[in-house]
Amino acid sequence: MADGNISNVNPDFGLTDAQVQAQIKSGHKNTAEQSLTRSVREILRDNIFTLFNLINVVLGALVFYTGSYKNLLFLGIAFFNTAIGIIQEIRSKRQVDKMVLLAEGKINVVRNGEDVQLRPEDIVLGDIIQLGRGDQIPVDGEVVRSRG
Repeated sequence: MADGNISNVNPDFGLTDAQVQAQIKSGHKNTAEQSLTRSVREILRDNIFTLFNLINVVLGALVFYTGSYKNLLFLGIAFFNTAIGIIQEIRSKRQVDKMVLLAEGKINVVRNGEDVQLRPEDIVLGDIIQLGRGDQIPVDGEVVRSRG
């Protein structure tokens, strides 16, 4: 916390707007490490490139080679199975993403001498965070003041 005398921040006043902007420009912003759900690309890849589909495509190629085209109907079942899996997983992903946004709590931070509520991504290095019972700690830091 030695950057820009951030360790000397007054716990009752917090950071100023200028200090916050300087921290953002320096890249000292709280960022989420990874998403809780898989991307659509990962969902597609994991549902299309499966052992089940590989076996069906190989068998389909062999059936096609023999010229018995009506026996290729089993590929339709494999296609619909894959499509249903993709659709269900993408719908589930969207629902989980919405729930994460709803469940994400605001963090009480002191800035410019006032208590403000911020999303965890908007916290910067040097922010004075006020925590209460049951609050989740959004970032690493040092305890400036404690009661209890």
